[in-house]
Amino acid sequence: MTLSLLTRDLPAIFGDNKKPDIDPGIAPGNRTLLKQFEFHTSADKAKRALAAPILLFSSPRKGIKEFAGLALIVGARRVTQYSEQNGGFFTNYLFELAVLSLTEEDESLAMLWIKDRRDAGLDVATANAMAPKAWLQWIRYGSPEIERIRRRVSRHHILPRKGQVAPVGSENSKTLETIYRFYEPRRHRFEALASLACESMIRGTGASYHRGWLTRGTGDGGLDFVGRIDIGEGLSRTKLVVLGQAKCEKVDAPTGGVHIARTVARLRRGWVGAYVTTSFFSEAVQREVFEDQYPVLLLNGAGLANEVTKLKLASGFNSVDKFLEHIDADYEAQVSSRRPEEVLWD
Repeated sequence: MTLSLLTRDLPAIFGDNKKPDIDPGIAPGNRTLLKQFEFHTSADKAKRALAAPILLFSSPRKGIKEFAGLALIVGARRVTQYSEQNGGFFTNYLFELAVLSLTEEDESLAMLWIKDRRDAGLDVATANAMAPKAWLQWIRYGSPEIERIRRRVSRHHILPRKGQVAPVGSENSKTLETIYRFYEPRRHRFEALASLACESMIRGTGASYHRGWLTRGTGDGGLDFVGRIDIGEGLSRTKLVVLGQAKCEKVDAPTGGVHIARTVARLRRGWVGAYVTTSFFSEAVQREVFEDQYPVLLLNGAGLANEVTKLKLASGFNSVDKFLEHIDADYEAQVSSRRPEEVLWD
């Protein structure tokens, strides 16, 4: 299973199903986590006391594991993923986690608690006697207590260059080079692909996204495409305007922070920005977005290549060039002079 980050405080685990045309609920790991999801979200105190703790580990280098936190499962939903090695698209589960504070324990965990939890001969109270304070508070008060006992992350979530750039010679690297070569002579038309990739990225998280339109090639003031994220249903439904910027840049040079600043400057309260590039984001740019809490979605070159690969196959194209020609042919029809807020009316 792989760990990703939905927001700066909300990590998530992708389940262990990787096979197309298979019910993801029967995969061993998914089946176990779905059972635990019932305990972790139960309103019954007795069931919560039986819930298994989720221990998170990081791997700073090969062969080394470091404890990274204690978590609860707070959400589970089906998502569509893609793996070329496993035959294409497949359905999997995405489990949302809440990492609990271990401040009272100096960010450590008593392994005696884990040992006691594994002892079938101990009663529940004894098995949880060594549990962290936050875990005991959750057992006592349930889900409403989670916001009070969650870990508040103060460190920066910085993704290094190697995590944003496709390995040399890989299929993603070839795809990205093809994208850059195709759009380099007509960079303003890259926004059509960026808009589609942004939609694919957001829908891949399970969110509802409505693609809007593209802006004019000049005088857009840091705005290249418009979209909308829909949250909730019925009277509980709300809509968020997405302002997107697309930059076809050299794949081996970081994107400039001034471009992201232009996107942020256009945002109104409750709006979200999206920045799609063929390049990657420097540590300084990522730090600025994190520290200033900019509501901006970042899609780097490696992520773009991955989305394009999925979209190409879903559209039935055998080559990236043919797929890009197909997207570019519809460019003019997507351009509009409408105001961004009008996407809320569609």
